[in-house]
Amino acid sequence: MAKQKNYHSAPSGQDRDETREIIRRLIADDHNAWCALVDTYSGLLLGLARNAFERHGRHASRHDTEDAVTAVWRDLLANDKKLLHSCLERGEILPLLHTLVRNRSVDMMRKRGSDPLVPMDREKTPEVLVLPEVHQDEPPRDSEISLALESLPLKERSCIKLFFLQDRSYREIAELTGMPVNSIGPTIRRALDKLRKVFDKE
Repeated sequence: MAKQKNYHSAPSGQDRDETREIIRRLIADDHNAWCALVDTYSGLLLGLARNAFERHGRHASRHDTEDAVTAVWRDLLANDKKLLHSCLERGEILPLLHTLVRNRSVDMMRKRGSDPLVPMDREKTPEVLVLPEVHQDEPPRDSEISLALESLPLKERSCIKLFFLQDRSYREIAELTGMPVNSIGPTIRRALDKLRKVFDKE
């Protein structure tokens, strides 16, 4: 089973309050809140699922990645939304989604194939960031994503690459960048907001 990392996230009080309000709405089965959650994170989770397959030397079809993401949404609803209640206490949901989609992808690989799961060398893993859903006719190309990433300030760009492309924990990112651990989560969110705006304009 995939090893889970501890994400030592300590977002600002305002960020935690906003996230808690969203989580409360999810727990209360607010339809608009669930739609917003899916719209915001589906594209990102699909990319993380594909990367999880590739790191284990497996090709992921579109159906594979969609099944992994669907399993994440089911996990959030399971056991009377126990995981959402745990997120409510922390005021953070992104690290949980990241961990769940990685674990569900590994579960799928174990169930469907007899080949051993051998992680690929990280240096050989395609570093492709899949952004959350954007409103345009065609998805952004890798070159467009690279240009968008390069437009970010250095700290934001580093956090995005380390978290989503190298699968680093918040504490590891803090050690590598010299940033406070409690600033990593908010920095990633700011960067994602900027990237969404870039692609929304196109």
